Parts: sequence; C-alpha cells; structure tokens
Amino acid sequence: MCSEPDTFVQTLKNIKMKKVIIIGATSGIGKGLAERFLREGNTVGITGRREDKLQEICSQNKNCFYSVSDVTKDTDTVRQLSNLVNRVGGMDILIFCSGIGELNPELDYLLEKPTLLTNVIGFTNVVDWAFHFFQKQEWGHLIVISSVGGMRGEGIAPAYNASKAYQINYTEGLRKQPSYLILFISLMYVPDLSIRQWQKERGCFGLLRWIKLYNRFIAPSFEEEKLRMFRRDGNM
Repeated sequence: MCSEPDTFVQTLKNIKMKKVIIIGATSGIGKGLAERFLREGNTVGITGRREDKLQEICSQNKNCFYSVSDVTKDTDTVRQLSNLVNRVGGMDILIFCSGIGELNPELDYLLEKPTLLTNVIGFTNVVDWAFHFFQKQEWGHLIVISSVGGMRGEGIAPAYNASKAYQINYTEGLRKQPSYLILFISLMYVPDLSIRQWQKERGCFGLLRWIKLYNRFIAPSFEEEKLRMFRRDGNM
C-alpha cells in the first residue's frame, strides 16, 4: 500500500466541486465518467473527435465544456487542452481513456499506425502535459485507464496489446518521478471483451463497465480517509 502526503489528501478532499478533464469522452467509459462527475456537481471538460457526441453530453449541463481534439495532433492537442482548462477554470483531475485498436493478423502497417499514434504518441503527449501542469500546480490526480490486454501479446491485434503495455509501463515510470510526492497517479486496468466483439459492438464495451470502474476505483480515492495506490498485481 502506498499513501499520499496528508497535505495532498486534504487538498483534494476539501474541493467540493472538482474540475475534471476527460480525454476521450464521446462514448463508452469516458462518456459514462463524464456524466457521473457532472451528476455529482463537478465541472467537467471533455475532449474527442466527434463534436456531435460532445455537444450531446454538454447540452443539458452548464458545468460541462468540450473541445474537439484529436490526440494524434501533438501541438493542436496541447493548445486545445490549455484552452479547455482555462474555460473550466482549472484542473484537479485528468483522466486519459482515449484509445483505438484494430484486428490485424496480416500485420498491415497502415492498420497498426493509427493505434500507435493514438495509444502511444498521443497518450505520451497528453500525460506529459498533465504531469507538468500538476507539477507546477503542486498537486493533482492523473488517472490512466488502460487494459489488461497490456499484460500479454495478442496475435490478431499486436499493436493494440503492445500499446497498452506501453501505457502501463509509462504510467508506472511517472510514479517513480520525484514529483510523484505531490501527485496521485492511478493506473486502472479494464477487462476487455474479445476484440472481435468489441469491433462489432463498438461503444458497448465501456458502457458495460464504467459504473464498476467508477464505484470500485475512482470514487473511493476521493471519499476514503487515505488515497490508495493500486499496484500492477491488483493488490493495494
């Protein structure tokens, strides 16, 4: 078990209306988390590539702000995130749950490239930006939602599983940074449906699981007396 400094714990617990940025909120887990945070009275900024989906989420809540953003576009992503944080009024929590994957048993590079650009390059750009933001602010909560697919290779979708392994190890690396003393960094594993089913029922995957994810991992980190670190082996 690894607990955070008391000053950080109290700072986060004392914030009544948290300012939350969610990367990849147009569907699935990201959408579900956005709606949950909004229902609880928080201010939420959401990003994604489909503006109609972002508008739909924000249309019924004045505390919701959105930015159309593609994480594969490095400079534009940082600019859009900075603008979104200003509109939200700050950032206490950033949740990264953007990701893609394709079935590719023939190893067609043109299918692998978008996965790598999103799940590796785009991911790194966003979490580094968030880490530096929280480092300057001197506190914050960075949440990475990855996949158990990162624990093993997969012949029909090698880039997807490899990219999730990258996210797992990169996030663990951030925990070892000296500034981790002032940050709370969570790495959460979501059980996958089979990729074939996921491809056929895109969007259903996250909707089946985000409630359990929120109730078991995210909400307790705000409500318990001490924040908890979830290790790679699943123990606390």
